[in-house]
Amino acid sequence: MSAAFGKVNRTFSKDLRNRLKEAAEPVRADAARLAGSEIRNMGDGSPWSGMRTGGGITIVYVAPKKRGAASRRNRNIRRPNLATLLMDRAMKPALERNRELVAQKADRALEDMQRDWAT
Repeated sequence: MSAAFGKVNRTFSKDLRNRLKEAAEPVRADAARLAGSEIRNMGDGSPWSGMRTGGGITIVYVAPKKRGAASRRNRNIRRPNLATLLMDRAMKPALERNRELVAQKADRALEDMQRDWAT
């Protein structure tokens, strides 16, 4: 769908990607808050509690901002279960809490683009 629209309107793919990332914003914010409050030794100020959105026109995701490059060099700061904790205690609950809102925003984005296409 995106490829077909992209041939007609060059801004379609960019607009769709931006609108879908915007729809994922409540999940990102909620996941960051939950990571800081639900995971031990990770306060709200921790760089590991920060989340980012990414993706393209077929998928949008929420992921931690920080990556574990330092833990490869320093064995003392490793947390091998951190990915599981982030997923189970922050990311999945954030998605469940905001599922309806994300669906509404994504639907609205597609409806707006359909309306723009028709005019």
